[in-house]
Amino acid sequence: MTTYSPIEVFRHMLLRATLVALAPSLVAAGERKKKAEAERKDASPRTPEAPEATRDLPARRASAEPTKAATVEPLTLALLAFEAHISWGSVSRTWATRRIRWVRRAKGATSLEDVLELLLTLESAMGWTGMDPRWSRRRDRWLAEVEDTQTGPALASRLLELEAATKWQAVTLAWKAERATWLKALAAIR
Repeated sequence: MTTYSPIEVFRHMLLRATLVALAPSLVAAGERKKKAEAERKDASPRTPEAPEATRDLPARRASAEPTKAATVEPLTLALLAFEAHISWGSVSRTWATRRIRWVRRAKGATSLEDVLELLLTLESAMGWTGMDPRWSRRRDRWLAEVEDTQTGPALASRLLELEAATKWQAVTLAWKAERATWLKALAAIR
């Protein structure tokens, strides 16, 4: 039996949840990117091979990136998965138009600051009727804590707190089944 990591499960959940909404724009963007890369490749002169001393610089840079990606990617996927299961009746009327740009920003997130901004944007789009009544008392402190967040696990904790304050009526039925996997993935963020 094949076992999938929490990130692989998130990728699948995210793909399933956003494919229909974003498919046309993603295809067009992919075609534009390929065309731009082809034009850039044709226009750029070939450079001689790098000297020995600098050959491994990209490898060194790349070795630092997985640490950031290992935190930012799972956080972003968790945020996208949660948002995909929030019912339309539990978000502001303007969220439908803002969501496409929000998802694009999420897919391009490269730092904790990016994810932090996405989390704050999502929370501000959620309506009071979809939140536990105690959230109104906790919210100001939560906002301050999010803004002060410096680590992946701390931001995962703030996301979990937002999800926990969201009423069951404000999320899809599928969320109940997928939540356990989501929680495991959040707990694994380092």
